[in-house]
Amino acid sequence: MQDELKRIEHVGWVIAILIVIFFAVSEVGISDRQVFETSFLPPSRVFSDLGPVVRLGERNKIKKINSLVAEPIYFNVRLPVLSRSADVKVFFKKPSEVKSLSLGVIRGEETFDLHKLQIVSEGDGFIAARVNIDLRGVPKRDGSYRFFIAAPGVSSEGPLVLRQARITARRPSLLNLTYGLLQ
Repeated sequence: MQDELKRIEHVGWVIAILIVIFFAVSEVGISDRQVFETSFLPPSRVFSDLGPVVRLGERNKIKKINSLVAEPIYFNVRLPVLSRSADVKVFFKKPSEVKSLSLGVIRGEETFDLHKLQIVSEGDGFIAARVNIDLRGVPKRDGSYRFFIAAPGVSSEGPLVLRQARITARRPSLLNLTYGLLQ
């Protein structure tokens, strides 16, 4: 009887440790980066929907495109807890009226960082542009970072067509954290 209780206690401890390890790996991650992609159609556990809706035009789930007819357009992204930076790549078509495209992150009630997207490639009618955003010190809202796209000159006659966003979150790996704790 005593041996059976000890076994049950050991099994309980093993299960508790496995649960802690599971959550540590899922939130921190084993590697130092994690990639998330979306077409924003439909919203997901990681990416919210684009908004406000009045600034959106056509949304085609089959072609996986969103037309932005006014700016800025906001979206939330749930990244791992210890994310230090986000490498954001956006795929879009822009009208000639839009001279530049920027991506911002909300830092506070009335403060934000705005970064001009740098074009990295063009193909199949879409432009790929990227920017790296430092997330240290950026507050989370309901567990998510709040990003926005600014495209001065966009309108219903000349919408910006957004196809995809890809975010690579960078953070210390579980191995680096463990090594840091052992020193």
